[in-house]
Amino acid sequence: MRRGGLVGFVALSVAGAAVAGHTMADQAEADEAPASMLGEPTLEVLPETTRAPADDADGADADDGGHGAGGSDGELEPLDEDVPIEAALVDGPSVVQPIVAAAERKDIEPELALSLAWHESRFDADAQSVAGAVGVMQVMPETAERMADELDESIDPWDPADNALAASAYLTRMIDEHDNVENALIAYNQGPVALAEDGAYPEAQEFADNVLETRDRLREVDW
Repeated sequence: MRRGGLVGFVALSVAGAAVAGHTMADQAEADEAPASMLGEPTLEVLPETTRAPADDADGADADDGGHGAGGSDGELEPLDEDVPIEAALVDGPSVVQPIVAAAERKDIEPELALSLAWHESRFDADAQSVAGAVGVMQVMPETAERMADELDESIDPWDPADNALAASAYLTRMIDEHDNVENALIAYNQGPVALAEDGAYPEAQEFADNVLETRDRLREVDW
């Protein structure tokens, strides 16, 4: 429930390790092929992001289907697993409103979008994965370009509002193409082709479970 600010501090630890450094895969062929033909399976999911300049962003190709398959020379910093999202929202991060606005525009539940951003980057608009995903919701530049084409507007993946819009548009597509939100989150994490061919990877399933758990907690508090 959203009422302009968090009432009280809910001291709940985020369950499981946050899975970040992974991005929306299988996207370069999104307009030309169905979800089952968008790329190769993900090699691994890396639970880390790098706060590196954009020079290191070209470690993975959008067609490789792997969120952790790219390489980077950037120094990795693990996400802080001890700070719950409720505590972070007390400070009113500047990215919250852009995420909420983008979610509402694409008919995504704000609590879901905030939870996804939290587990992707801990609300860090400067986060960059070793695979090349950038921003608060870890969007691949190629995905941003394709979502810009679909939305018929310019998108800068480093801009928090644009990043959130591209991510929300892509998540909407994943929800439309899969049976439920859980499967959509798994596809968002490991790639729809890998999900169709191999089923859910344990890391991607854990990621989806954690996002949904955090979403459910946000539904119970005022933020």
